[in-house]
Amino acid sequence: RFEGPTRVDCALITASAVIFIEGKRTEMGASKEIVWYPDRNQVLRNLDCAAEWARQTGRPNYFVILVVEKPVVEADPMRQQEIRDILKPEVLAASLPHRAPDERSELLRHYLGHTTWQDLVEKFKLPEPLLEK
Repeated sequence: RFEGPTRVDCALITASAVIFIEGKRTEMGASKEIVWYPDRNQVLRNLDCAAEWARQTGRPNYFVILVVEKPVVEADPMRQQEIRDILKPEVLAASLPHRAPDERSELLRHYLGHTTWQDLVEKFKLPEPLLEK
């Protein structure tokens, strides 16, 4: 193994699914590098790991979602670009060079995209203090 075990912020495991949630509050975005391979995007690494864990444990479904801080992302075009870059073919290829192009496309079908902490609080009618720093 070239890299350490994945440490996601939240892993939801059911009998049929593996769901990894990568949460960011003040960070620039998903980490794009590990020591041995500087082009490995954290979200795509998590997706790769979720797929492998699902395969090894016989679960038919796996997903990854990114949750970010709305005011921070809205105020920073660079952070917005970081999120958009996850979907770029060149980022996908650089992050997953060990996967064939059709495997990369399949992995990307399981990326749920991103949402914000504020939208989750609103959607699920959670108490606002949950987002205090």
